[in-house]
Amino acid sequence: MAQHVKIIAILSIILGAAMALLGFIVFAIIAGAGAVSGEEDAMVVTGIVGTAVGGIFLLLSLPAIIGGVGLMKNRGWARILILIVGGLSLLNFPFGTAYGVYAIVVLMHDEVRPLFA
Repeated sequence: MAQHVKIIAILSIILGAAMALLGFIVFAIIAGAGAVSGEEDAMVVTGIVGTAVGGIFLLLSLPAIIGGVGLMKNRGWARILILIVGGLSLLNFPFGTAYGVYAIVVLMHDEVRPLFA
């Protein structure tokens, strides 16, 4: 089961990094659209909206990355954090759902709990 915990940790870090990258891409697209238009008002509005949306993606990616690093070090708080992240990921069909089910099944298994004691 320890191998499954490492897999979940790696998946958490990868999915968190992918979401952070998506945040940067969304920021660049939205803010870039205003810059391409050439209008000052559009640049200000799209800059604010792009920063807000990209920042939300970045903020949502942090728990997965932090929890994945904590799982690699067998920290008890990381198990709880990744269970929460996995539960929320169930709504993100199809990859998030698969990750969430896998994370919940493995981290709730009786053999895994002693690893985090």
